Amino acid sequence: MVSQKGAHLSARDHETLTSVEARDADLRRAVLVSLISEPCLTTRHIGVSVRGGVVTLAGYVTSNVQRDVAGAAVRRVKGVELISNTLGVAVPSAEVMPVSESGVDHLRILTLSGAFARATEARKSAPQDAHADARS
Repeated sequence: MVSQKGAHLSARDHETLTSVEARDADLRRAVLVSLISEPCLTTRHIGVSVRGGVVTLAGYVTSNVQRDVAGAAVRRVKGVELISNTLGVAVPSAEVMPVSESGVDHLRILTLSGAFARATEARKSAPQDAHADARS
């Protein structure tokens, strides 16, 4: 086996690498089981990768709650060193409106709904005085 620098690995290094890969594979399976066990989580569009105990979640879910639930499910798995939760939140197309009926670009609807959600969250977190000043 050759490392990235081109030097040959010793038998011991090869065994260590193999055991790390095996632990990562076991950890990935445990993370998948934990995610699937969450009743309120739709896992169809979640990808899981593990490298050296670092778990990366990629893909998308349908709400911030599901994103948080996924992160919590991973945190409960023994052996997880670090979590990189890169899950995006996307509105399911069935909840927006069918493209054939709307005549509007589907991606534009998702972008606008995401912008609306972010603006709503920003407004909720702003101090009440800021809302009063803005109306004056």
